[in-house]
Amino acid sequence: MRFQNDPGNSLSLGAGQVSAIFEDHGGTLWVGTEGGLSEWRPAINGFVTYLTNPTDRTSLVNNRINAIVQDASGVLWLATHAGLSAWNYFSDTFKYYSSAERYLESNLVTSVAESSDGVIWVGTYGGGLSKIDVMSDTVRHYRHDRDDALSLPDDRVMAVHVDYEDIVWVGTRDGGLARLQADGEGFVRFVHDASDDRSLSGNAITRIYRELDGTLWVGVFDGGLNRMQPVTSESHFQRFQHDPEDPTSLSSNRVLTIYQDRSGSIWFGTEGAGLNRLESVEDGFERFDLEQKRADKDNDSPTSTPWEIHESRDGTMWIGTLSQGLLRWSLEDRRAGKVRFDQFSVREGLSSQIFGIVESTPGELWLSSSNGLFLFEVESGAVRKFDRKNGLRGNEFNHSAKLRSRSGRLVFGSTAGLVGFFPGELPSNSRPPSVELLARSRTADIARTGSGRSVPTVQLQYFDTFVSFEFVALDFVSSDKNEYRYRLAGLEDEWIEVRGFRRAIYSSLTSGNYTFEVQASNNDGVWNRAGATSR
Repeated sequence: MRFQNDPGNSLSLGAGQVSAIFEDHGGTLWVGTEGGLSEWRPAINGFVTYLTNPTDRTSLVNNRINAIVQDASGVLWLATHAGLSAWNYFSDTFKYYSSAERYLESNLVTSVAESSDGVIWVGTYGGGLSKIDVMSDTVRHYRHDRDDALSLPDDRVMAVHVDYEDIVWVGTRDGGLARLQADGEGFVRFVHDASDDRSLSGNAITRIYRELDGTLWVGVFDGGLNRMQPVTSESHFQRFQHDPEDPTSLSSNRVLTIYQDRSGSIWFGTEGAGLNRLESVEDGFERFDLEQKRADKDNDSPTSTPWEIHESRDGTMWIGTLSQGLLRWSLEDRRAGKVRFDQFSVREGLSSQIFGIVESTPGELWLSSSNGLFLFEVESGAVRKFDRKNGLRGNEFNHSAKLRSRSGRLVFGSTAGLVGFFPGELPSNSRPPSVELLARSRTADIARTGSGRSVPTVQLQYFDTFVSFEFVALDFVSSDKNEYRYRLAGLEDEWIEVRGFRRAIYSSLTSGNYTFEVQASNNDGVWNRAGATSR
């Protein structure tokens, strides 16, 4: 059977001139050509070809592939006509829906929702609303047309909500609220009218939520909350806004998120003014200031801004914040009326900004942020971080743009489009990394060693008042996430854990025998406990 390049067949070989053929550790066949790197996929009986893209710095550095090798950690190294590229096993794990694939007309995804038929509705800033049928792989775009009163009122979509009746609601930056008509061919608009206090309180919509009884809640930036009771031809809005003289009013008019818990209470997150809980309109709002009442006060930020609210399956309330990381409010404390938050932030390996929270399985939270995606295992506290070096096109995500679809796929909105993946299909790195160690005096290298090699002995004279040890883990899947710990036995009993800084310095050691030990982990936290040693 012959495999050749066919310009009319996207599954054909990347180019006719083949320069390298390589089978990786998993049995995948890779073919280096003059026209990119081609991966043979038996399931489609064809090739997927990877090409250089000047706008994507994670793409191939050049399309002319000269040689292919794979290291022990699974990374493919590609020698090209213009330099070296590395490909790891995460590179095609994340599925992107973006303008490059014609799924979106703007890559700045601000919101995402799903209808009961599995269709994904994606709101973008500047590109309107996109309807993606993932089963048929078809797309429809809804855009603003100033000459069409039934078109989307503004291409800057800030919120999308699909309610229990599969009605699609869209909130825009300056065009108010829109409801897609049942035939999908136009929108009914709801806008602010200065002469009508029963209209929307403003046109800058932030969040939308509809209860099962038909009550619709709409957050307006600087306009507070709007409630529309079951939709009729005479529908109108009731406004709820901040009143400095009323402690039961909304704490701020800048509403960022709306969430209803299992008990039926509705929670509203506001910019700089914490949480609000509403159990009945007659009783008003109960306020919770996250900054003053959290248990762990290691953050001096004056803000109390919850971006995201999520009640996990065990009843725990999780709150993603602007600068305090992830906050946990236990079910026991809530039932007991105790306002006490546990904090998980940079110190625990997360980000200080948590924009989205999705529970994939009990005890596993996926968190979006301004610095990538995080998998947080609640019981153990373990954290896995995914960023550009793990196959993502960008690290910047947008608040509340997240979804766990009916199929189990997780999707998050970012500045590089919509990214989707099945958590169970994400590979892990189970190989402990080998470690290389270099001992140096003030002026020269004095010993080299590594994992599995004999331990060198170093003798220092009385005038050798300085010795340093430099070390590195030879694992390149995502080397920035490798971690290290070391100790100088005879001086230190406990391990010293370091992240990023791969050097230990000692001066003015007293005479005696010492053993320097260093261990390293890979990007998934698997440690080489043998490490490297020098005496």
